[in-house]
Amino acid sequence: MRPTLISANPRVGKGLTVAHAYRQAQVKQGAVVWVIQPKYHPKEHGYWEQADNVLGFMADSLESKEDIDDICEQMQRFIFAWRQLPQRPKVLIIDELAMMKTAFKAWYEGFLKSQLTMELSSGETDDRALWAITQSSLVGDIGVSGGMRATFDLLTIQTPSSQSHLESLRKSDTSIPPIEDEVIFERSFSPKQAVFYHSEIKEWLPMVAYEVPELSSASITGSLTRGNHGTAGDVAESVISRTEFQKPSQGPDLPLIIAVTNALAQGMSRSKVIKEVLGYQGHKYQEGYDLFDRIKSIIEENS
Repeated sequence: MRPTLISANPRVGKGLTVAHAYRQAQVKQGAVVWVIQPKYHPKEHGYWEQADNVLGFMADSLESKEDIDDICEQMQRFIFAWRQLPQRPKVLIIDELAMMKTAFKAWYEGFLKSQLTMELSSGETDDRALWAITQSSLVGDIGVSGGMRATFDLLTIQTPSSQSHLESLRKSDTSIPPIEDEVIFERSFSPKQAVFYHSEIKEWLPMVAYEVPELSSASITGSLTRGNHGTAGDVAESVISRTEFQKPSQGPDLPLIIAVTNALAQGMSRSKVIKEVLGYQGHKYQEGYDLFDRIKSIIEENS
């Protein structure tokens, strides 16, 4: 199990492939798996349900600089806490690097880029594996120089319609061979006729048809505990008991809805409402984040 960069166009099966890969790492190698998912869409919650800890959020829903700064701080603590885990081997999956580079530009350049470089270049020596997922076809976007290329694996997934992505990727990493016979697409079991290249295998092969993971009934009826956002110690401790499920919470009452409505009308940011109006901080922040979304939906439906 090595540090790996996964590069492919949107909607070709990156997330689905990684979801099956991390479950194999858990079963066959006893790996502890943590995930940072900045596009935590409900349709894909099942992909990450079996991970030991998930920091999931929707980056495109952050409404202010304070919200952005807050989530960047949480991601930073999450990464440090994962690195401090005593369990080995351990995997950290970070999705949507291209989006994160745009949404959190200063933090990405000032902090995350160096962390990606460090994990991809040296994490394997400590039984740590970073799996970084990106739509970008430029390896340099994550700060990896040509001399570091041998320190991590590369997985790319391509379809008959992704020729421009492949050409750009091959310019970025000249070790990737061309697809010389397009008949390989017809041999794919994937609905998208996808094929893949892995740097350890060094050849193009047809993709298999993976089953799409679905949420368990417990997760559908309950609220999944996704990433604790307190101190590094809080986050590190959460993995010991594995992912747990909470009892279904009661709907927000009218006074709480009114309080949030007034706070939003006064221009208060999401994170400030969660902390000061709803009273959720530290390792309870994500619970407050979910409650805020429910209340905001109610407000919008009745406005």
